[in-house]
Amino acid sequence: MLINCVAYQDGRKLADIPVEDIDGWLLKPDCFVWVALRDATDDELRQMQEEFDLHELAVEDARHGHQRPKIEEYGDTLFVVMKLPEMRDGELDSGEVAIFVGQNFVLSVRNNSQQGFLGVRARCEREPEHLKQGAGFVLYALMDAVVDRYFPILDSLETAGEGAIIVHSIVHLGRALGLTVTAEGVESADQHRFLQALGCHELQGYLFSKPVSAADITRRLRAQDASEKNRAVA
Repeated sequence: MLINCVAYQDGRKLADIPVEDIDGWLLKPDCFVWVALRDATDDELRQMQEEFDLHELAVEDARHGHQRPKIEEYGDTLFVVMKLPEMRDGELDSGEVAIFVGQNFVLSVRNNSQQGFLGVRARCEREPEHLKQGAGFVLYALMDAVVDRYFPILDSLETAGEGAIIVHSIVHLGRALGLTVTAEGVESADQHRFLQALGCHELQGYLFSKPVSAADITRRLRAQDASEKNRAVA
């Protein structure tokens, strides 16, 4: 099922476009197209393959699912597969998202998952200074969203297996794009050490502080400022 198909230029949304018009938009300078599918049909994947000139093997992986997390290159296209963990009726389950990234397009194909990425698109559209980086930033934002879903269950995953593979990938991609990488939901010392070793710039979560109100933050900052001034006078 098609969720959305949007053209962007210089970090700003231009228009929701019909799938049939994708090839024309790809020819426009400084434009890229971002398409999202959910539980795609064979016909939808075949159409995407034609529009974006996708490799048959990667399309087959997206069609059949049940892939291990991976990043592969097919010519000028990057193919990324990530697991999507979620709780269903008290049990841990996982869907999957396959992402195709080219110089001027991003296609995400989500399977067997109730949690979408509309919030990721909205966040990207609020940050045109980053979105102007194009498809690379969109991939980073999608991977960042997936990693955020892992943190509530990272204690059980520890620092090995699929969770570690995805966290490692997102941190290094963010640093390669020159972005500040912030890990949210850090709750244990093991997570803290693991994320610091990977090179996260910022960490936040219950390990450091429980949520506080804006007024409490203001009071703390004022108290810290006053303390620093008193030390300077002394």
